[in-house]
Amino acid sequence: MKYHMSLTTVLLVTALSVSSLNIASKVNAAESRTRWDKQTDVAWQSYCKGDFSKSADASKKAFLQTQKPNQKAISLCNMASIEAQGGRYAQAELLYLEAQGIFEQVMEKDHPYYQVLLNDLGVLYFNKAEYERAQFYFDQLKDEDQNPQTATILNNLGSLNFKKGDLDKAQKNYEKALAMLKRKTAKTLLQARLLNNLGVVHAHKNNLDLALDCYKQAFEIRQAKLGIESNHPDLASSLHNLARLYTWQNKTDLAEEYFMQALEKRINTFGQEHPEIAATLHGLGELSLSKSNPKQALLYYNKALAMRIKTLGTNHPESAASYCGLAQALEADNQITEARQAYSRAIEIQEKTLGQNHPDLLKSKLALLRLDSLTACKS
Repeated sequence: MKYHMSLTTVLLVTALSVSSLNIASKVNAAESRTRWDKQTDVAWQSYCKGDFSKSADASKKAFLQTQKPNQKAISLCNMASIEAQGGRYAQAELLYLEAQGIFEQVMEKDHPYYQVLLNDLGVLYFNKAEYERAQFYFDQLKDEDQNPQTATILNNLGSLNFKKGDLDKAQKNYEKALAMLKRKTAKTLLQARLLNNLGVVHAHKNNLDLALDCYKQAFEIRQAKLGIESNHPDLASSLHNLARLYTWQNKTDLAEEYFMQALEKRINTFGQEHPEIAATLHGLGELSLSKSNPKQALLYYNKALAMRIKTLGTNHPESAASYCGLAQALEADNQITEARQAYSRAIEIQEKTLGQNHPDLLKSKLALLRLDSLTACKS
């Protein structure tokens, strides 16, 4: 918020976390603290604890208690961050753009506050799967070795690399950022986020032991910083990622336990409908399919798909992922025509949003080709 104007989002399916910039706005000790200062402090502290309702209320009060343009813009950014955290991207975009209009009148683009805004706009468009637009904003960020925010910039670029299917470049950015943070003795939530993201890359490269090590390190930091009982989204992200990994390792009891914990925390934080809740429902569908229970998988995948369409839109890559999961469950349930339709819908979305050479699109096409080949052999 004032000390951390940030948007923190967990990407769907892979639970790949994207952090926005941490900018320290130091209050001049000689100045008396205003009501805006105090409300902004409450907003920031509540945000860190995952209490987004209290944070939103304090941010709105702060906005009403100042006439200074830069403070107005900061409060707008804070309100936008909370809207985005709740998956309300259209509302967040309007607030960010209003803040941008104010900032452009009172400060240069290299000002730390403006840099935070550019980053948060990048994260917002990234989360909306508008990857080129996200790249446009990330490219405007200052990437300097002495800049304490460079690790976060590298994290965001790594996350964008990942979504574009470039796992090697994503890994390079995450590892470079982690190397920078290792110079500090204290463990941070940003370090946990980077470990989490690096674990996702290793998991997708099928380096499951490396992925597990990264996930466990991230989980330990988050438990220490947030407390195991916390409903903070970062803690839920760790539980979700561990559950997915345990699914792939056929440790189904552990996977189910962790998925249910993640689901409970996400519902406690976001309510009944949110992209992150859809991600965990999708994971439970994957787990059900691994346990040879396609009908249960169909229930989870259908819930995840409906929620993603409602919160992210029909033509979002995560909706495509749900169509793929649904297709696998339909195929396992011997509903071949329906499975083919689901794969085809996934491919249609992925061609629009990811590009012709993206690994996810190629996997979907291969799955459909395999299904058609099996069908042809049986006829």
